[in-house]
Amino acid sequence: PVENAKLDPELIHACVRTFDFASYENLELLQALASTGVSLDARNQSGQTPLDLARPGSEMQRFLREATRNTSGGRQAQPVVPSSPPWSHPVIGDIDLDADSKAALAALHEEWAGVAERVVPRVNPVCEIESEGVHVVSDGDDDYFDVALTKVDVEHGRYGKYVFYKMQLLFDPVQELYVLLTNWGRIGETGKFQQTPFTTLEAGVKEFTKVFKSKTANVWSNQTCFERKSGKYSLVKTMRTRVRNPEKLLSEVLERQTLPCPLDASLNNTLRELLNVDNLMTAARTAGLDQSQ
Repeated sequence: PVENAKLDPELIHACVRTFDFASYENLELLQALASTGVSLDARNQSGQTPLDLARPGSEMQRFLREATRNTSGGRQAQPVVPSSPPWSHPVIGDIDLDADSKAALAALHEEWAGVAERVVPRVNPVCEIESEGVHVVSDGDDDYFDVALTKVDVEHGRYGKYVFYKMQLLFDPVQELYVLLTNWGRIGETGKFQQTPFTTLEAGVKEFTKVFKSKTANVWSNQTCFERKSGKYSLVKTMRTRVRNPEKLLSEVLERQTLPCPLDASLNNTLRELLNVDNLMTAARTAGLDQSQ
């Protein structure tokens, strides 16, 4: 039973503190902990009380003020900059979020292995090569020499920087040439383009990786560790696999009887329109988005 347990003196601090990524409002848990007799004025290793850590204006802050008879409001909660990540807090324990997320992603990939298919990028429609069989060159088993970059800066000029840069390495089987297709311009527009031919794959790859590095200050072979650099283009991540026949995975959900919605009718109808799959697909087509990716 909680009332017979020896509670960590910093448990209250862990309950009320705010994090860089979120803030929790579990007033019932705080009241339950307070009912065990644990001190609400205890200071943690940084010399802070629970009231110091509570989010300003929150229900938990008001509860702590009343419980500690600090109704004058003289002590104000100060923002806390943690010296270490919140998941290494002594009360919460050591949690490797990165390892956990990678393990969960690997489990999903394994679960979807039988129903996933590879997404082959389409040749950019600005391409003027008319040869049959022109395709994007593969870069190993899971990727292609195909990339989309963006640069956005609303403080630059009247309209701001809102530009894209796309690049593909293509192979023309008729002329037996490798072509570097670059396409750039303002987001939402077709933009300008250039086609540069190469007689060998090595020469085409060399130029592709060179341009990628000049635009992003990153190395193409190390995309998984891409770092955004000031003044450079950012990488638009593209999924290279997708679920085959996703409607089969949703069949059980789609067959369930729809539960009554407690929302106001007008709000309910608005959300239905916003989340309607047909409407979203129509909007994607209107915007010119490639729905295959």
